[in-house]
Amino acid sequence: MKANVFLIIFIAGAFAGCRLETDAPTVPKRVELTFKADQIGEPLAVSDDTLMVEEFKFIVRKFNLITVDAETLQTTEERQSFIFGYNPNIQGERLILGVDIGFEDFEAFSGYEMFVDQARGEDNLLDQDFYDDPENYSIIAIGTFNRDTFFFTSTFSFDKSFEFDQIVHLDENNETLWINTLIDMEDLFIDAGSNTLLNPLDEEHRTEIESRFQTHLRVEATAASYFQ
Repeated sequence: MKANVFLIIFIAGAFAGCRLETDAPTVPKRVELTFKADQIGEPLAVSDDTLMVEEFKFIVRKFNLITVDAETLQTTEERQSFIFGYNPNIQGERLILGVDIGFEDFEAFSGYEMFVDQARGEDNLLDQDFYDDPENYSIIAIGTFNRDTFFFTSTFSFDKSFEFDQIVHLDENNETLWINTLIDMEDLFIDAGSNTLLNPLDEEHRTEIESRFQTHLRVEATAASYFQ
């Protein structure tokens, strides 16, 4: 039977929840979320059109960790949302969150679920790009299309579940569940079927870009060590 264990992320960056009667671990189990957007700051050219994304970012309201026993560890919606952002100044994966899981009874994980949603006023995000009147945004892409600057904003919200390629086991040597979220700008803006670039300045392309983001967003997961 599927059970839910609610996790609360505090500003200090700790997981908490109901207390389980286990001995204090030598090395606490952790989760680390990172993000990488490929082909940021690189021109994408199709026929006579050229597009370049200088910044891409989106809001994750909450996320779930799925154990091998189909139990769900949930973050709560009352806590601050997370900004997954990327620009050409970032090298490799960008760290979004790194905290103790807080429940040592869970050592094997099979999946992950993220909830992309609009920014909320109570989030008090430092990035004001996500706030507008009358609606706040969930997804933002900034760049140029044929040298014309675009500021693509979206209120599109969705949740997406990911099943890991293999079960991730945590132990004393690899105590961290590392989940890397990835998106490629080519997948977002190039329609391979028609061999055309999707122009972010064209409202007719909005739904297609949003759909492609949901479709092509992916994750990779493994066990790693933060302390070694």
